[in-house]
Amino acid sequence: MYVHGGRIHALLIPIVLVKRVHWLRARAQSHRWKEEFTLVQYEMTWVVRFFKHMSGTWSRRHDNVLSFLSSGTSVNPTASEADWTRGAAAYAQRQIRTWSQFAGHAEDTFRATHPGFTLTHPGCENL
Repeated sequence: MYVHGGRIHALLIPIVLVKRVHWLRARAQSHRWKEEFTLVQYEMTWVVRFFKHMSGTWSRRHDNVLSFLSSGTSVNPTASEADWTRGAAAYAQRQIRTWSQFAGHAEDTFRATHPGFTLTHPGCENL
């Protein structure tokens, strides 16, 4: 600041204050963008992991239907029961394929847009 006769020039004070406020706002915005970038990276991981989780859930359901079919728990299964269980197995296979495709597409897209994309982040290994 310029000192004229031992006093700070009165016109410089508002300019310095405006520059300080502008700098603080720019710094806060920079911090918000850094935080948003971190959150988006985690969200990309969560999306792919959720799709894989759903694929695994439907895979277990498919296995349960197959074990029901092979166990023959019904003494005399009717044709409609057999059709129902085969239909449930087919539906589960379709869901497995759909969720797996979602996971593959999301992972490929995220890797294309963010080359450093990984499915693990520090502190999230056990999730």
